Amino acid sequence: MDEFLLRKQGKTWDGVPVPFVREGEFERDSFHYFRRKAVESTRLSPDDLNISDEALLKNLMLTDGDYLKRSAILLFHHNPEKWIPGAYVKIGYFESEAELSYQDEIHGAILTMPDKVLETLYLKYFKGLISYEGIQRIETYHVPQASLREAVLNSITHKDYSTGVPIQIRVYKDRVSIYNPGGLPADWTLEKLLSSHGSYPRNPLIAGAFYRCGLIETWGRGIQKIITACHEAGRPDPLFEVSKSDVSVLFTDNRQFRDTGQDIIPVDTISGTINGTINFNDMQKALMCALVENPKITFTELSSKTSIPRRTVSREMKKLRDIGIIERMGAKKNGYWSIKVR
Repeated sequence: MDEFLLRKQGKTWDGVPVPFVREGEFERDSFHYFRRKAVESTRLSPDDLNISDEALLKNLMLTDGDYLKRSAILLFHHNPEKWIPGAYVKIGYFESEAELSYQDEIHGAILTMPDKVLETLYLKYFKGLISYEGIQRIETYHVPQASLREAVLNSITHKDYSTGVPIQIRVYKDRVSIYNPGGLPADWTLEKLLSSHGSYPRNPLIAGAFYRCGLIETWGRGIQKIITACHEAGRPDPLFEVSKSDVSVLFTDNRQFRDTGQDIIPVDTISGTINGTINFNDMQKALMCALVENPKITFTELSSKTSIPRRTVSREMKKLRDIGIIERMGAKKNGYWSIKVR
């Protein structure tokens, strides 16, 4: 049923009951996980949780008479895809946009899914930059862990599960993107998403369970926490894109520039000047944003992405090269654009 019609009836998609599913079919792991995390967060006491799994589902408002709601199946069932296709996370490592090296799929109860996703990413997909403080070994990853955790939690909590499309995480050598099926509320814009706003969960019952076991807050601060964690780690701002059908976030890696004493320009500085000496026109701002997102982008791809004629792209890129803001690194075919701060 259409989400608008459901809300008009005082319901949400995750609150629709599903017949012929019983709590006894569930595995216990997700219930054990919920109880442990809820006690650790102090949002529920041991006495609150000293009840049967069936009673727990009722207390979380995940039942409708004798039926379990979709949210109960998604949160606690070991195979929610039997009723809700696409309820999983797909991860892939890409050498380029067209070259997939390997991939994984994370299935099961969505309550335990964030931990599984993060564990897979940091153990299999990310390579830490090694440094030392005295004799202590420090591993720094190209996406701050606090920021990525919040982005994964946001994706799983707010996904539109009616689409049948999985959350998709693309990992490259220098960037990570998270694609989440499900657009913003009807009257929201990207500007509102990035500004201070209240909590407006797409799946309030799912969000409620995540909150009670301490995984999320209910103040609408998720996006700001993602950005703040990047700032605290000295990383570029993540890039957000929204449409009617999806929301995506892109984390870029600036380690490749550190080796030469350079650094990547955060997108928010492109709107002004660098050290007050260089003013960018609108076309140059658009081109530099595209370079931050994909340092290996070609002139043809730049033209397509920015809607700037290719000849103009070539002219403006030459201007940026001449003043020393960008530099072509590596081979002509497999090189990348280095963006430098003066």
